[in-house]
Amino acid sequence: MFETLLSGIATGLLIAILPGPVFFSLLKTSLNQGFRNGLFVAIGIALSDILYIIVTQKGLSALMGEAHVTALMGYAGGGLLIIVGISAFVLKVSDETRDLGRGKGYFRSFSRGFLINLINPFVLLFWISTVSLVSLGDGYTDAERFSYFTTAVATIFLSDLLKAYTAMRLSRWITPKMLMYINKVSGVALIVFGLRLIYFAFSGN
Repeated sequence: MFETLLSGIATGLLIAILPGPVFFSLLKTSLNQGFRNGLFVAIGIALSDILYIIVTQKGLSALMGEAHVTALMGYAGGGLLIIVGISAFVLKVSDETRDLGRGKGYFRSFSRGFLINLINPFVLLFWISTVSLVSLGDGYTDAERFSYFTTAVATIFLSDLLKAYTAMRLSRWITPKMLMYINKVSGVALIVFGLRLIYFAFSGN
């Protein structure tokens, strides 16, 4: 059981340290709106991961074998990331908007984390491969599989909380001008990730 928990932690850390659209969204939200909003982004990410694990175990991996399904997810996900990225890039930030944003829009923050993680085909493919490996592996009991995935999701969630808290603490030394540049960098990153999704969807179709 101890080895199962260590494997779950390693899996969670693997996906948590990879820079992606979720990372930049979590960073931007925590800087602009504080730790609580970052917390709700992290909750949304965790719930979408849980949903992927459950659905994958119910047979989504077979559906993902259909090229048009994968392409549709790529186009839709890429388009949404581009829209979010453009919004972040053109958004003007001031001290007033930062103060007004704190403590508000929890559902919006939750939805942002849930949707950006949900529409990312790479996250889905990661969980498909992980669930397949664990489900088909020898020696895993039902209790061990549950412990493995629970530990993995908990590790991702705690890592996201650490990112949100660190970003919130750093916000004290970040000026509105610096925050504007961070927003623009985050926006460009999201646009790039969106274009990559669309490219992969087009080239694989």
